[in-house]
Amino acid sequence: DDLLERQDGGIHGLGRVEYAGRLGAALNEIGDYARAETAFRLAMENGDLAASNDLAILLDRTGRSDEAVPVLQWGADSGDPQAAANLVELLRESGDLRSAMLVAERYVDERRPDTLVALAEMRALDGRVDEAEALYRRAIALRALRGHGAYAAFLLTVRGDAAAAERELWDAAARREPGSAFAFGQFLVDGGRPDEARNYLAVAAAEGDDGATRLLAELNGEDPDDEL
Repeated sequence: DDLLERQDGGIHGLGRVEYAGRLGAALNEIGDYARAETAFRLAMENGDLAASNDLAILLDRTGRSDEAVPVLQWGADSGDPQAAANLVELLRESGDLRSAMLVAERYVDERRPDTLVALAEMRALDGRVDEAEALYRRAIALRALRGHGAYAAFLLTVRGDAAAAERELWDAAARREPGSAFAFGQFLVDGGRPDEARNYLAVAAAEGDDGATRLLAELNGEDPDDEL
């Protein structure tokens, strides 16, 4: 609480400001969004670039997507490795494909491999599939945070190659890419292999993925709403 104390209309770090980002994450986890936002902004003011991604997610989740855009732009311009890719994803999901493409092209940088993934996704949407695939492969070579999972989605939905997609999903799960356990579990369920899916869904559910919790409950013949 001392860390977030307000004096003279401003936020003053009366504690260890380097913990502001972690405090924000904890507050966000328990649904205290107002104080979480304050903590994330304090972290950003003190040079914690990663907090821009956390704040943008909070803003988007609470219906303030327009406010999330400049937050991610700040993170991207300041050199955060994920903010630019997250900005492209936010714009794409909002339906602003033109802006998403412009941002993807502006920030693509091999020093931030997930920007290659973001551009690959936009190229695929634009029908430039061979260029997209080359970008995915390069991003994986550079160890992009979500390279294998994103490439798997491309292989499945664009190339129609389920076997290749499964190999990439396996690699994504083995490397613990964000969301990979649920993605692999969903893939296995969709392919009629629920028994193989259970372990992946259990991992995702333990990590707090509500979609995995619901799907696992359905496989167990339970009411998903009783599990949330």
